[in-house]
Amino acid sequence: MPLPPSADDSGAWTDDSGALSSAGQPLHTRTVAVSVFQDEPGVLRAEGEILDLRKAGWVPTGGTLQTAGFIHHMKLHLWVPLADGAITRVEVSQPHVPFEARPETGGESCRDVVPRLQALVGHSIEESFPRHLAGCFGGALGCSHLLTLAQTMGAVVPPALDRERAAGQRRKAGETVASRAIFLDGFGTPEGGMGVQIQLSDFATRPVVEAATPFERLLRHAEVQTRADVDLETMTIRAIEGVERIREGAAMRDDAWTDRSALLVPLVGGPALRGLAGTLFRHYGGHPDQRLLLDAMLQFAPGLIQCFAARTGQMLARVADARGHPPGGSDGGAPMPRELGVGGTPDSCYVWRAGGVMARYRGPTDGG
Repeated sequence: MPLPPSADDSGAWTDDSGALSSAGQPLHTRTVAVSVFQDEPGVLRAEGEILDLRKAGWVPTGGTLQTAGFIHHMKLHLWVPLADGAITRVEVSQPHVPFEARPETGGESCRDVVPRLQALVGHSIEESFPRHLAGCFGGALGCSHLLTLAQTMGAVVPPALDRERAAGQRRKAGETVASRAIFLDGFGTPEGGMGVQIQLSDFATRPVVEAATPFERLLRHAEVQTRADVDLETMTIRAIEGVERIREGAAMRDDAWTDRSALLVPLVGGPALRGLAGTLFRHYGGHPDQRLLLDAMLQFAPGLIQCFAARTGQMLARVADARGHPPGGSDGGAPMPRELGVGGTPDSCYVWRAGGVMARYRGPTDGG
């Protein structure tokens, strides 16, 4: 039986293969998965799904308690022709949302803004897609989780289109063309901080007609893993490391991981939330060979917000008044500290828009 991974003097965790691993209290897992299929001839269908599973804690938000369990489950389907890459059809479903239409939400729901995604129809997924997506669904116009999912699909679909155009029409209806799965796990560290680990797996497949066995369908498998420690006092990245490997074909060799930690050094001491995306694009956006590293790290800030929520109950207890009453209550207790203002940031999405009904549930803070 192999020994468990152990930490070196720097606090890094690795196993015998060179992959990264983590230890601590599990807090939250976010899964973002995208699969691209051959639909009708000349058209690809992309299916995206985002799932948030909170493993600890509870959050007083929206007039109720949001407990551990499923927090978000949302799906987005796009139809994209090979000819011009312009989206022809959009379908959305949200099996689980945190805010249903009820008296506490003023009759509002996360689902209210879904029709705005129809603005993607007719727009190319290859040209200026992030800008167009932000313009029709960003911030208070949309849902931050569906936005994250759509952004991920915008990174996965264009390379699939390029490969299919080069290969010609050799697919049967329903064949998987490509897929990507990203897992972000948050965990409480022994010193009271927070660790965040991201794993990205990206697959490209050959047409069925080119493969005698399912194993031979594997064209390319790329993986990225990053692990970071977050300073919760300053909301900055205290330390970070990363590895990557790319395997071509179905040989299934256990190729060694390539250490990418040196590329991540510029992130140390920088923001873990606001400002991180700009930093990522500045350092990695102009380097095609670092695209997968960029795509993995773009999940960091939106995923960290979910991990942070898993610790809210614990943090509220720490700042409870002498009677054990939590801050922000109606019994004359202490005001809510600014850093514990519960809910999304103003205008982060429709339900948390400035002046909206959800903003009223934040309660008073000592920062006003």
